[in-house]
Amino acid sequence: MGALLYVVRRTIINYIKSLKKKPGQIVIYVIFLALFIMMFAGSASGEFNSKGVIPPDFRSVIFAAFPLIIMYFTVSGGLKKGSTFYRMADVNFVFPSPIDRRSILLYGFLRQIGMALLFVMWLLFQIANVQNLFGVPSSMLWLFFGTIFVAVLYIPVCSMIIHASVIKHPHRKTLYNRIFMGVFALLGAGFLYLMVQTKDPLLAANTILGSEAFSYVPILGWLKVMMETTVVGFTTYGYISAGLLVLTLGGLVWYLLSADIDYFEEVLQETERKEKLIQDKREGRVNMGPKKVRKAKSYYRGTGPKAIFYRHLLEYRKSGFFLLDKISAIMVVAGAALAYFLKDNPMRMDFVLYAGIYMLFIMSMTGIWSQELKSHFIYLMPGSSMAKLWYATLSNHIKHLFDGLVLFLVVGQIFGTPIVHRLLLAGCYAAFGAIYVYGDVLFRRMFASGQENIVSGMLKLLAVTILSLPALVIMIVGRVLAKGSMMVVGLSYVGVIGYAVIISFLVMLLGKGLFERAH
Repeated sequence: MGALLYVVRRTIINYIKSLKKKPGQIVIYVIFLALFIMMFAGSASGEFNSKGVIPPDFRSVIFAAFPLIIMYFTVSGGLKKGSTFYRMADVNFVFPSPIDRRSILLYGFLRQIGMALLFVMWLLFQIANVQNLFGVPSSMLWLFFGTIFVAVLYIPVCSMIIHASVIKHPHRKTLYNRIFMGVFALLGAGFLYLMVQTKDPLLAANTILGSEAFSYVPILGWLKVMMETTVVGFTTYGYISAGLLVLTLGGLVWYLLSADIDYFEEVLQETERKEKLIQDKREGRVNMGPKKVRKAKSYYRGTGPKAIFYRHLLEYRKSGFFLLDKISAIMVVAGAALAYFLKDNPMRMDFVLYAGIYMLFIMSMTGIWSQELKSHFIYLMPGSSMAKLWYATLSNHIKHLFDGLVLFLVVGQIFGTPIVHRLLLAGCYAAFGAIYVYGDVLFRRMFASGQENIVSGMLKLLAVTILSLPALVIMIVGRVLAKGSMMVVGLSYVGVIGYAVIISFLVMLLGKGLFERAH
């Protein structure tokens, strides 16, 4: 235990010492600390408090779906690839050291606690959304984020136990997978049956996930109860659920520490995969694992910088049908569900737009264009730097516009939204996509960084936020001044599109230097 405490202590001390050589990093931490304080101050003052935009029945379904998603990633991860608490440095230095295996496992769990804390700290920026959407009072925010923290800890612990079980007994993998798929098949069949009977998807989902019986399901039901407690307050079963969650997690960790599981022999492959994901993230790539691609005919079109654009289109065609892929389908399904559950709200299409640009913000922090900076030939390719930057980012704009059209044409058709308004919403969605792309360009031009880490991620987030704020202000002011006038709302969307065009052109003038020197 002494060796374990020494490793943890030295890790913290060395990190603090490293900050002396990075004053810019300290400045970034101070800025984000100030933002945290401002958010908490706004929450405490009641600025973000509301009764919640999402209706209680829909909120109950969301709170029940959250642990189901946790369950999916936990079981599928445990059956397919297991989990790991460690980095390659731990595998190379900690594993061979004369330290008790239980101490090594406990060290890995402490690392996971740190990662879970970082994840929750990132979620703290969503305080305003949490309170406005779900109506969580300021006094219960600690419980809301604490429940998410505990849920995140369950994932690697349970994945590790499941993976260790199927390693020793391979035949169990098929059995566990059948049980896993059977549970979701039963839930899906029950939902379809109830939806046919009631002709109301929300009522059907709430009948299953919002039922009292679901609250008694171990871990899943307890997590749901704790999420609901943040809104309705503590009940007797709320206290019981909190205790059961903590005790069960402690029991699972104790089982890992005491059981004879040769987990460390299997951890190397998953740790290597984790290192590859981290390295890809640092280099501006998003690695979602092996992708299924289909055959697509390619033709030689364009010369110079135009060839970049056509190659990007070919990559999109390989991963989907033209520009229609999984992301497009997810956006349409999520948008239609949100609009349906807010069907009585006159601003339902605006909420779909807000949700869409928020999801786009998360998914487009790294774009396909940034990979061109790693290609040495692009710096020798004939053509101006402005043309190279334009054609390197053009496919992103077309993809965003396509997704926006699919989303708002489909959802707008359901609710009878005028076609002009649907087209403006799609254009506004694509405008924010352009702002996000050129926010990334601005970050890379200003800081000349091809490496992704916590600090650079914060800087990129700050750059994108600064560019997006004027567009958000235009939308909000337009909605306030409209007073129900669709024409004024449409003009505000035109203003957002105009702003995006202007700011994108200015950033391109500044960022064209990216293609004038190798990184």
